[in-house]
Amino acid sequence: MKRPKNSFRKLFIGVLAYVFYHLYRILPIDIASYFGSIMGTVIGPRLRANNTARYNLKRAFPDWDDAKINSTLLEMWNNLGRIVAEFPHIPKLTGKKFWERVEVTGIEHLEVLKVIGKGGIVFSGHIGNWEIAPKTAYELGMPLALVYRPANNPFVERLYRKSRKNSHNGLFAKGRESARNILRTLKEGGYVGLLVDQKMNDGIPIPFFGREAMTASAMADIALKMGSPLVGARVIRTKGAYFKVEIVPALDTTNKNNVAIMTEVNQQFENWIREYPAQWLWLHRRWPREPDQPR
Repeated sequence: MKRPKNSFRKLFIGVLAYVFYHLYRILPIDIASYFGSIMGTVIGPRLRANNTARYNLKRAFPDWDDAKINSTLLEMWNNLGRIVAEFPHIPKLTGKKFWERVEVTGIEHLEVLKVIGKGGIVFSGHIGNWEIAPKTAYELGMPLALVYRPANNPFVERLYRKSRKNSHNGLFAKGRESARNILRTLKEGGYVGLLVDQKMNDGIPIPFFGREAMTASAMADIALKMGSPLVGARVIRTKGAYFKVEIVPALDTTNKNNVAIMTEVNQQFENWIREYPAQWLWLHRRWPREPDQPR
């Protein structure tokens, strides 16, 4: 039986989410993004998650001083606040409105997937505004079937799915059923989008910023089984609510196992993050817990 206190908390957070969602939605995207950045930088550093982000940054960049760490944390919260505020606007960004704000490089690497005709997997991470990546594929006429982790709050989950319309070819919640849906999509020559930069407790240990991190191997396993190409893409926030999407060549998976493939994927993420460290989501407990790590 659900505890009344827990149900009330979910309802309260849900109402709050709906209020801010619609407030941001009625504002022009640039103004909404600006106010979101303020909210992020004011609220974010006061949250417990900020301690996790600080710890992760110190371990990833041991040569950084406190001033550099603090400024990166503020930039990260600025970016996250903008993402929240931009979320209601993504369904409305279509055609010319979308391309006025988004520059894409490496489109030819997606076009190769069409030529091969075996479908493909596009992998990305929580970088820039990652919601722009599937929207880009949709606007290019290559909609992705997306695998995601449902929100714990059912009210927030409804908002999430609402804001994903006009940007995908199916939303699959993580689990056994999603694996079957991925295989079916690829067999039909479709394209799948995955965010694979989070910790997976039952994954495999792969180096990431010089430390082993439990990493999901499912993407590599499926690619090897289906012979599907793996193409990486990242979103960079260039200024305000303007973005650049960079698509890289497909990984060479010839004679490689899942460990070798995911090692290459993690190295790609590390290279991306080192270039724009403030645009990655440092809030994840990406590495095994250590004695001095904050809870």
